[in-house]
Amino acid sequence: MNHKSPRPHLWNQRIEEVVKDIEDQSKQYKKIHGEKAIYYRTLYNRCVGMAVFISPLATTVSGIGLLIFPEESFILTITTTLLTFLSGVIFSYVKYNKIEELSTSHNLAALRYTSLEKNIHRQLLLYKSDRISPQQYLEWLSTTFDELLITSPYIDDEDLLWSHLNTDNG
Repeated sequence: MNHKSPRPHLWNQRIEEVVKDIEDQSKQYKKIHGEKAIYYRTLYNRCVGMAVFISPLATTVSGIGLLIFPEESFILTITTTLLTFLSGVIFSYVKYNKIEELSTSHNLAALRYTSLEKNIHRQLLLYKSDRISPQQYLEWLSTTFDELLITSPYIDDEDLLWSHLNTDNG
């Protein structure tokens, strides 16, 4: 009995289009997560910088005020209390909203999408005969992309829309 081995499924234009579509989506998500990481890092630095500046300012105002205006300690006490309270509110805002963690998680998501994008790019640069099985690759690629979507920080629809519009026009 002469059995021919089944012909392996080959890469074709449609498979490449699906792979390129996932590559394009990865680029879009990478860009959005990168922008979000920068936004949250900037917000974190500004908030912490303000709080770190305000806290010693309260003590300085209190000390100088007591030296210059010893009879008006009531106003200085209120000013010092308000500045200290403001510093605490800023630190609480940063901590409660997990600003630093958001920056880190968006940055990691951007890196993971970059890795996926580069993997796709390398695969498509190979001769079709040198590539791994398209079915294996599509299965791996779909699973990896879906896991990235699920594990990445939330992106609202408005960010996706703006990113899509900027990509189409740029």
